[in-house]
Amino acid sequence: MDNAPYHSVVINKAPTSATKVADVKLWLLQNNIQFDEMMRKPELLMLVKRHKPEALYEIDQILGDHGHTGVRLPPYHCDLKPIELIWGIAKHKIASVNVGSIDIKMAAEQTFQAITAEDWKNSCQHVIKIEKEYYERGMTMYDDIEKLVINVRDESSSETTSDSCDSDEFVVAGTSSQDTIEFSGVEYLDESVLESD
Repeated sequence: MDNAPYHSVVINKAPTSATKVADVKLWLLQNNIQFDEMMRKPELLMLVKRHKPEALYEIDQILGDHGHTGVRLPPYHCDLKPIELIWGIAKHKIASVNVGSIDIKMAAEQTFQAITAEDWKNSCQHVIKIEKEYYERGMTMYDDIEKLVINVRDESSSETTSDSCDSDEFVVAGTSSQDTIEFSGVEYLDESVLESD
């Protein structure tokens, strides 16, 4: 499940600065939090902040009532969402029949009815493959990221020193300038991985 707003409706929403004072007091009473009736809104909101519960989402409760657990996907990672691959298949099929004047609603309905369990299976397997690639690369990509120092010297500079690096090399902080590491052999995620077959 992605983090769309309709998946993130909070059941036990705490009051905010936009909430009326009477409603803030009511929330405090309902949550058995003692307060002085003479307190002003900022003081009441400080109490709310100190006793704010962990958010409970409506969708998680609905799923839990039916024996399921929701898994939230990271936002802005369409490559980790099988539904995005299905949308791609549907858009491609609709575009292939969208010539002249057609009933687009009927074309969309037919397209979605034509999407099979095999299409879903392939999309899910593709996402699992991408997840594994992220896990494998994650260890090497982020462990020592703060130690990297990228050489940004202008290569056209008239200075020639023994510690200058080629553009495909970088120096790890704390090492001598002779300890350079080739950067040209780094693999990047191929864009074709994101395309549906």
